[in-house]
Amino acid sequence: RRQRYDAAVEIPNGPTPAGGALKTVLSGGRYAVLQFNGTVDELVRAWAALLRDWLPSSGLQLDDRPLFEHYPRTGRFDPETGAFDCEICIPVAPL
Repeated sequence: RRQRYDAAVEIPNGPTPAGGALKTVLSGGRYAVLQFNGTVDELVRAWAALLRDWLPSSGLQLDDRPLFEHYPRTGRFDPETGAFDCEICIPVAPL
């Protein structure tokens, strides 16, 4: 099974960064957002629960925009436990 992972940072409007980096804009619209705090293993389970359990019962469906994790500047990281904060963001549309 193949997966793709893109890492991104917010940059001001202007020229495309050098070094082969790509510049894109995340489209606005409706997103379901889960505030997450935990470890990487727990993050994998949170994604699965959100897509497998919550979404089918929500009356919504995925739309074609990218799913992403947002790591706010105010997010915490605990080096002892590996726990961190992020927001799981999935684009949704009515069924």
